Amino acid sequence: MNQVNNSEQPPNSQTLTINSKEFLYQTLEHLNGKAFLIRFKLKNPNIQQGDVLLVLNESKILFHGFITGIEDGEAIARDPNSLLPPDTIQ
Repeated sequence: MNQVNNSEQPPNSQTLTINSKEFLYQTLEHLNGKAFLIRFKLKNPNIQQGDVLLVLNESKILFHGFITGIEDGEAIARDPNSLLPPDTIQ
């Protein structure tokens, strides 16, 4: 009989929602003038790899993608349908 140990299952993912006017990021990869792979400072220590980044400009979604890595207080996220312009910081 197979039993699942709940302590081994990953927690539910969270969504980190940020207003685009307050969001600073570095473009790692872009396509057609849009940043689809970005790095940004992570201010919320509860966010983990696999969580979702949602960047809004009022009600318009500019970026909606998974956080694919976290290191040294910075996160990397990917959205192939991003509407974010390249780089806000260098």
